[in-house]
Amino acid sequence: METKILSIQEAKNGNLQVRVEHPQGGVFIIGFSSTMPLLYQKEYSEAICLITDNFMKQGRDNYLNYISQQLLMHGFVSPFYAGQDRNIDRERIGQRIKTLREEKQLDAKSLALKAGITPANMSRIEQGKYSPGLDILCRIASAMGMQLDFVKKGGV
Repeated sequence: METKILSIQEAKNGNLQVRVEHPQGGVFIIGFSSTMPLLYQKEYSEAICLITDNFMKQGRDNYLNYISQQLLMHGFVSPFYAGQDRNIDRERIGQRIKTLREEKQLDAKSLALKAGITPANMSRIEQGKYSPGLDILCRIASAMGMQLDFVKKGGV
């Protein structure tokens, strides 16, 4: 699998965000203060994909430094931020909780009450909009007759 651009969009703060899925399946977010990448999406997309592929192949450490340097060397605008998308894990865990809850034929409100949290928080957790702490995750798991555990990547 090669790097691919998932989206190029304006963020809530007016900056531009590029979401990039790299060959190992993780997602980077690259933030630009300029709207230039939006105007030249094809060129930026191709450059970011090539640079990210090289970054992953070389096993480098600092993505922001590497992509900034490479973009500048090739006449592109440098990003002010680049890093892993932290929302991916929240969304994945929330979706997994929802799937397990539905398999056990529980509605969200019932599970929330059994876990001792509000239904609104349960909804935000399942939507990946809230990052629950370990204690809350353990209570949700226990309420479904399960426990938390570490699993190999790719396993669910």
